[in-house]
Amino acid sequence: MSKTKIILSLVLLILLGGGVYLFMNLGDIAKRTIEAKATEALGVKVTIADLQIKLGEKKATVQKLRIANPKGFSAPYAVVVDDISVVLADISSQLVTLKDISVSGVNTYLDVTEKGTNLTTLKKGMKTKPAADTADAKPAPKVIIDRLSITNAQVSPNVVLFDQGGDVAPVAIPNLVLSDIGRKEKGVTIQEASKQIIDPFIKSASNAAGNAGLYQGLSTDALKDMGLGQFDKIKGEAGGITDTIGSGIKSIFGN
Repeated sequence: MSKTKIILSLVLLILLGGGVYLFMNLGDIAKRTIEAKATEALGVKVTIADLQIKLGEKKATVQKLRIANPKGFSAPYAVVVDDISVVLADISSQLVTLKDISVSGVNTYLDVTEKGTNLTTLKKGMKTKPAADTADAKPAPKVIIDRLSITNAQVSPNVVLFDQGGDVAPVAIPNLVLSDIGRKEKGVTIQEASKQIIDPFIKSASNAAGNAGLYQGLSTDALKDMGLGQFDKIKGEAGGITDTIGSGIKSIFGN
């Protein structure tokens, strides 16, 4: 056998071996990538327990996605998601279109301190721009999400500022459905897509917590910092109360 044929044979074996390795380890490679990108986007550690990819069906499932708490809060996690199901519509080197993402079983652990909550801190720490690429790095593909639903979600009070008198029961978060994320822009970065998902979810979770009276004891400055736009009106209706908020105040986080 000539040297040329030997070299070509070796190259073919390497390529085939690499392809087999990539196929056999695609889930693990994607898992590490998702964890890294999500951690970069949210500014806190994000991990997933398991990722299964079915290439033929263009489907993927994620189990136990965990979002760590920002520094300064007691619970190890801010959010734990039981199951995520993803259906892929189309993919190219520059754009990934996801037909449907179904998120189910979301437990949000609420920490309330005198300076604010872990949810507000998490929202503030989010990044909308990816880290600067090196000169040789290819830009990451952008994403479009046709539909995303979040169901079976709840807020579990971990730390509150009032006397609990025992355990405080979890508070249900209304189901949330988002559509056409990144469609108008013809694709957005993973960081921006994450923000467009996390922002309304945190708002919904905060509404549920506020309606249940879990923000009692928060200072007026902390409430304003959390986006309480109608604070003055609410303060007047509450009989001049300036440093607490009760369960009777509804929808404190906007429309």
